Order: sequence, then C-alpha cells, then structure tokens
Amino acid sequence: MRKRINLIYFLVFLSCVALMIIFIDISPGRLLTNVSVPDEISSEQSELIRQNYEIGYDKRTRPVKTANLYMPVYRQTSEEAAAEYADAFGFSAPAIDNGDEYLFIEESKTLNIAKYLCLVSYTNKDESGSKQYDENEIVRAASDFISRHVTGSAPALKAAEHTDEKYILKFCEKLDGIVLDDLPAIVEITDEGVITRLDASYYAYEKIASCELYTSDECVYFLPYIGEKVRLTAARLCYVFRDSIIQPAYRFDGVTVSGASFTEYVKAAKYK
Repeated sequence: MRKRINLIYFLVFLSCVALMIIFIDISPGRLLTNVSVPDEISSEQSELIRQNYEIGYDKRTRPVKTANLYMPVYRQTSEEAAAEYADAFGFSAPAIDNGDEYLFIEESKTLNIAKYLCLVSYTNKDESGSKQYDENEIVRAASDFISRHVTGSAPALKAAEHTDEKYILKFCEKLDGIVLDDLPAIVEITDEGVITRLDASYYAYEKIASCELYTSDECVYFLPYIGEKVRLTAARLCYVFRDSIIQPAYRFDGVTVSGASFTEYVKAAKYK
C-alpha cells in the first residue's frame, strides 16, 4: 500500500515538472486567457491597439523590474496537525475522520480541514452579536481573522459585498508585496462582527525561479481586440495562478464604449 502511495506522489511530481517545462516554453506576453499572440507585435497589431485602447490611468509609477515564479506546495495534513489547527480556531472536540477531510464540530461551529488539498472551511450558525460595526471595522476584523488563522500576514481586500445584514469579503495573499489575485479567502461576517463562514487555502509557496518583467506599456500591445473601443482605467502588477504556477501578470481594468466592464491579464515574465 505504501509503495502505491509513493508511486502516486511520484507521478504527481512528474506531472508538475512537465507543466513547468511547458510553461517555460511559452512565448512571453501570452494572454492568460489562453489566446495566443505572435512573438513580435506587427505594425498592424500596434495600430489596432492604439486605435481601440485609450490609456486613462497614471503611467508615472515606477515599474517593477523583476519578480518570481512560485509553485504551491501540496502537503498532507496529519490528524495531529489538524487538531492543532482546530485548537487555534477554538475547537476542543476530537477530529472526526471523514474520508478526505477532518471534521470538527462544537456547538454551532463546524470546521473542515482537507487532508491533501490544503483547504479549510469554517462555519458558525450562531450569528448573535451585541454591537454594530462600520465597514472599516468589519474589514479589519475579517482581515485579522484570516491573518491569524490562514495567511500569517495581513491579506489584501479584493472585493466586498453587503447583503442581508452580512458582508461577503474576498481577501488575497501577498507574495513579495504583490497581490496574488487568485486563490482568495472568502469571509462572511455579520454587521455585529460575527464571522459565520470562512473558505480558504493555506498553501506554502516554493520559489522556483526569478524573471525579468515586461512593463505595462509593453504588455498593452498583447491585449485582445474585442470589437469596440476600451478606456483603460487601471494597470497593476499582480500574481496569478495559471498552468499550475504562480506567475507575475499585469491586470488591465477598464470600460468599453458600451459601458461594459473590462478586465484582462497579460503575462509579464520574460524568458531567455
């Protein structure tokens, strides 16, 4: 049985290495929506971009010249490690082995910790609270909760929605001070500051390479022609999870002439 498990882990490792080789072979500037572009931008493509994209953001920010490539580390969670994690959440009840996860139940609270995927899910059905908080206090409480139980450092707020006397907040980790746009932690918290749900991953990230970066000005020319003009309102460097790799990309946000929102990621890494 142990030999079979070791063989499975070995095959997973080989698959990851193969994905890395494929990734390194991909031409820089490839759109992260899997739309291929030529290695060298033609004059026709440049003119098409100039005619259909208006730059509406401040271009005076100092560009970041280098970044890293990371691979998420999938580590198996033992029952002892899960129990320590549950204790940090305030659970004293023993773990229930539920197949692919450890389950902890205590009064109105439930905690699910995946054995193999580094995922955690927390729910609390007791929504009672004694004080109303403003939005800033709510965000700070949720951020502290994630920092304490998941990331170990302050996450970045990605999105916030308020409905039915609750906030649904999405937070992203930071690597090298740069926001990882993917793999967000989702927190549901009441207006009284009671956290009723958390869904998050707790991966470690292994650095596999460093790379030079294109500038956002250069990456604009890899944006797709979508059939109408777009006013770009923001361009920022971020990390994204694509092709099993955490890699740097530029996120372009804007609005089309018809009023639709526009978001596109362009890979920023250069390779020799």
